[in-house]
Amino acid sequence: MKISGLSHARGIFFIGPTSISEVKDSTVYEPVKKTALWQLELLMKAWRSLSLPFQAAILLPTAVFLTAGVWQQEWFWLHAAILYLISFHFWFPQQLRRYHGAEHMAFTIRRQRLPQAKWMEADVRNAGCSTAPAFTACLYLAVLLPVHGLEMHGFLLIAAALGAALLTELLRRRFPERLFFLTRVSGSLQKNATTALPNQAAVACAVESLEKLINCEKTPVSAKSR
Repeated sequence: MKISGLSHARGIFFIGPTSISEVKDSTVYEPVKKTALWQLELLMKAWRSLSLPFQAAILLPTAVFLTAGVWQQEWFWLHAAILYLISFHFWFPQQLRRYHGAEHMAFTIRRQRLPQAKWMEADVRNAGCSTAPAFTACLYLAVLLPVHGLEMHGFLLIAAALGAALLTELLRRRFPERLFFLTRVSGSLQKNATTALPNQAAVACAVESLEKLINCEKTPVSAKSR
């Protein structure tokens, strides 16, 4: 059973094959069934959890880059806009970083079956974190940023960068031991940039939410009862 997590500035979503559990403002909610638009709904909730100044810091420069791209008809500015958006992954607000840390620690605690007395010693790094593909895309885009033009090859560079991120994600999940360098870089970035040590209450909420989802997913649900 595959379970993933999505942290935001007010809590965490744990996402299973059929259900989603949520921690929000130190409250653990019962798992709910995924809807047809569940991913879009989660992303919108995560976006609304950010403060208005932080939203502006993301949107305004991106809008400037996109406007420059349309006005000057150059792929360079679209290239820059995508690089800026992806780089947001590495400057999360502090509270989001804490929830991100709690999310990772919950997975570590579950995987290593740590007793409650050792929960705060759990590793905040997680091999399944999206930091690895985000790093690959940023590196690819940053290196190729000066290489741009007016024709189709500008679009191809962007597609190649996003394709490299997707390939990294697929390889990381299937062959983690063969991506040693990338795993180490991702782990270092998680520890120093994208997570922060949460308090004990946040970790306890994350563990409880993850366990609720696992128990829910183990419960058979017939087609008639949905």
